[in-house]
Amino acid sequence: MTEQDARLEQLLETMLGIARQDFEVKAPVRDDGSVTDAIAVGLNMLAEELRGEVASRRDLERAHEELQHTQAQLVHAGKLAAIGQLAAGVAHEVNNPIQGVQFCLSILQRAHAQMLEGIAAGTLDAEQVRARLTSSDVAIRDAQEAIERVRGVTSALQTFARVDDEAFTSVSLAEVVRVACRLGESTVRSRARLELDLPPVPLVKGSRGKLGQVVTNLLVNASQAVPEGTPESHTIRLSLSSIGDQVTFAVDDTGPGVPLGDRLRIFEPFFTTKPAELGMGLGLSLVAEIVKAHGGTLSVSDSTLGGARFEVVLPVTREDAVEPSSSSSSFGVTRPRVLLIDDEEVILRVLEALLVDDCDVVTARSGQEALGVLGDDASFDLVVCDLQMAGIDGPKVYETVVAHTPALAARFVFATGGAVTARCRTFLDETPVRVLHKPFRVDKLLELLRG
Repeated sequence: MTEQDARLEQLLETMLGIARQDFEVKAPVRDDGSVTDAIAVGLNMLAEELRGEVASRRDLERAHEELQHTQAQLVHAGKLAAIGQLAAGVAHEVNNPIQGVQFCLSILQRAHAQMLEGIAAGTLDAEQVRARLTSSDVAIRDAQEAIERVRGVTSALQTFARVDDEAFTSVSLAEVVRVACRLGESTVRSRARLELDLPPVPLVKGSRGKLGQVVTNLLVNASQAVPEGTPESHTIRLSLSSIGDQVTFAVDDTGPGVPLGDRLRIFEPFFTTKPAELGMGLGLSLVAEIVKAHGGTLSVSDSTLGGARFEVVLPVTREDAVEPSSSSSSFGVTRPRVLLIDDEEVILRVLEALLVDDCDVVTARSGQEALGVLGDDASFDLVVCDLQMAGIDGPKVYETVVAHTPALAARFVFATGGAVTARCRTFLDETPVRVLHKPFRVDKLLELLRG
């Protein structure tokens, strides 16, 4: 091989290295002024330039990934912003009825103590007993009413607890609007009168949680458009209407409206005309994104009330709404047998006391204990199981038991204060089981027992 052939081979190896993105390889340069030397210098310069380009591209890719991560965090923050702005109102709606329950318990404690004192002293007569029982009955009914108020708030909050992985179903927009207003009423009432115009309209296909975000963000947006302190001078109206195969949800307010120049950008991320403390400008862009994902449209115009009108148009569902069916059981004339599974000692103890007059009750304080009970005796008419427990949770109990005794599947009822883990959410989505949402009244459970 001649020297020239050897140099050409080195140049070929350099070009192959560059093709493999190995930019560290260098062609030898002799500074002899030859054409081969000029090609070597050119290849080396090309390798150096490409190395810089690749490094820059990798830096850009890394920056892009970091930007995407940051944007994802901001979007998540935006999703929570609306409910966060309603937090004070939510706390008010929970703390007031809880205070009422506390007062009712004090009345019951006092009546109980007075009756014990009267019995001990021998001074308790029928009239005093009747009076004490009457006051106790009123306190119990008031406490039940207060607990129902709290349950309504927690049910509304669950709308926002699981939206990213929620499957599309037939949704009542009227119910979604009522839930959002239940959460936002305390916040809105200091700024404006809240009017609802919710005639019957067809169901829409979508995610209840995400549509709840749409309504809440638009409600918060409208409340921020009017000044605080003069609610008698301002109105926020939420309305529904339908034409053909479309349902329209609209929010009107008496605020300043949206200038024509801002309407083309108002649904862009981070565009806002509000002070920084009122948000990052993500609320309306999230609404637009959700509405688009539902096959709908979002627009802004002038309201007949004098302010802005935000209008969401969604297609109606193509499926007939079907009420969820529940399994029924027939226990005949014998006392039904119930297994209660919960890792909360107080819940087990009180629920057992409430059911013992109507059925035979067995309790298990953990999933492990429940598996032991059901392994020895599967002749229960109803199995009331907590969904989330330490160690072996409700879904695991169900899966283990049903694998050995399939007939028990229809007898399970899950009691839950909210499916927090992804596993429990998936289980409820994919498994046809009955669910009681805590807090629930014991008569709901008795209805299941009676079939």
